Amino acid sequence: EYNELKASIDEKPPVISLYLKRIREEKIDELCSICQKKIIQGCDIILSTGKEHFNFTPEDQLNITRLMNNLQLNKNTKILYHSSGNKVTYYSESDFTKIYNEMNKHITYHTTYFNLLKNCIYNMYDPSEIKQISYGYRLTNPQDIQILKQIRR
Repeated sequence: EYNELKASIDEKPPVISLYLKRIREEKIDELCSICQKKIIQGCDIILSTGKEHFNFTPEDQLNITRLMNNLQLNKNTKILYHSSGNKVTYYSESDFTKIYNEMNKHITYHTTYFNLLKNCIYNMYDPSEIKQISYGYRLTNPQDIQILKQIRR
């Protein structure tokens, strides 16, 4: 038993060739770009007035966060904002809070999913396997799946 344990401790990680390193970096860059696009595409949110779509460009994220901070500081009952492609309208405090929370959940989900994919890629040593990974790849680690489910709630 001692020899088996010692051998497992002394085991060296596989050598990462420059080719494998490049394949990993290229795939991670590709997935990062898709993740950013998914965040910007935003999501549909069901409000008291019905379903509306909100994009989350970096500017949208800043504006929504700024308005939410203003709402919390000043206790406004209505916030002027707009859903994607629509004119500015007043949103109730509860609707705007929902927009803010859904934006953060959307960003957290995609950022977490991307980071889990990246970790998965770093644990792969077959370049052809790495090349097959795409955004939407089904994760198999039960802990990873559980994390994503918790974010979606």
